[in-house]
Amino acid sequence: MKFHQRRRVMEWTTEQKQVIEHTAGNLLVAAAAGSGKTAVLVQHVIARIMDPKDPVKLSEMVIMTFTEAAAQEMRDRIKTALEEKLRAHPDNAALIREAGSIQNASISTIDAFCKHFITENYAAIDLDPGFRMGDPGELKLLQGDLLEDLLEEEYAAGDADFLYFVDTFGRGKTDAGISELVLKLYENAASHPWPEEFFESCLEEQEGQGRAYLCQQLRTTLEDDAERMGYALTVCTE
Repeated sequence: MKFHQRRRVMEWTTEQKQVIEHTAGNLLVAAAAGSGKTAVLVQHVIARIMDPKDPVKLSEMVIMTFTEAAAQEMRDRIKTALEEKLRAHPDNAALIREAGSIQNASISTIDAFCKHFITENYAAIDLDPGFRMGDPGELKLLQGDLLEDLLEEEYAAGDADFLYFVDTFGRGKTDAGISELVLKLYENAASHPWPEEFFESCLEEQEGQGRAYLCQQLRTTLEDDAERMGYALTVCTE
């Protein structure tokens, strides 16, 4: 008796199809974790390779991720997708070529790509060839040192807004809470495509909340005053 396993066919949403089939101009894809971004991007790569009008080679692509694990996963998924397509189209020259070049494809972390780009262009930049990438621990220490220097400069300047900020959000007699808050805000902004716009949206939201709070306080005050005046009129007319 033979059992035939039914292959699961991926159902793409309209937006996912647009990403997969996109060919002209820039495209920013923003989606939550677990929404299938990697699968969609893999299919986009395959679609570009198999484009009958304007095929693109893997050697012409730069595919970057945030972590080494994600880069390896992307490479493995593209390799698997190429092999599946090749089984369905064994005579496709583009698939045959790319399946053999997947290990040399530029699929890496952003840091690794930048390092490779720099090492390939030493002659054009003023940088010591012996440079190296800082590990997370070193970068954390440098970040802390820079923030400490920045806070000292602000304390020396004595700006009223900065001092009010410290008094409001500081913890006790130290500014540890300030450092944590600044770093958290920096990390949140860095996770957005346009950090400056993120800061502006935060300010607009804060201003809106401030106005709403003041209006509520004013409304409460007026209601209290009206109640007192009503009581005073009652006393005067008795």
